[in-house]
Amino acid sequence: MHDIQRIRKNAYLGILLTTLVLLLCVFFINETIITTTHEIKTLAPVVRIWPMAPFSVLCLPFLLSLTLLYIVKSIPCKPRIQTNIEGILIKSLILCFISALFCLLFLAPLQYKAMPKLGYTHCNLLQGHPSMYFSDWVKTPEWCVR
Repeated sequence: MHDIQRIRKNAYLGILLTTLVLLLCVFFINETIITTTHEIKTLAPVVRIWPMAPFSVLCLPFLLSLTLLYIVKSIPCKPRIQTNIEGILIKSLILCFISALFCLLFLAPLQYKAMPKLGYTHCNLLQGHPSMYFSDWVKTPEWCVR
């Protein structure tokens, strides 16, 4: 009984943090994937790409299953239900790691091949460039002044 009370105390904080990270992932999906795709589609003058953006999409199942596991362990449900949700959690975590590797090994180099074909030039010197993890692409190479 003492263990269930401890789990329930931790579940409040766990569900809150997981929900916040889930909302952050949804924000990243909107800001990085949807906006960037629209900019590339409309051939915007400047496009900022974050190669790890698809990672946030594939983390959604992990975060949802983690929230569900907090709830199931707090109720307490049958061990079989908990085991099934833990299996989903482990599989979704593996999916997160695979997607991170895919983003780093394939999507980051792929943009250097695809973007010049669309008429963009790589430029990381624009004002407001956040970090080395983003890539800025410009239509007019003169905007990128060394």
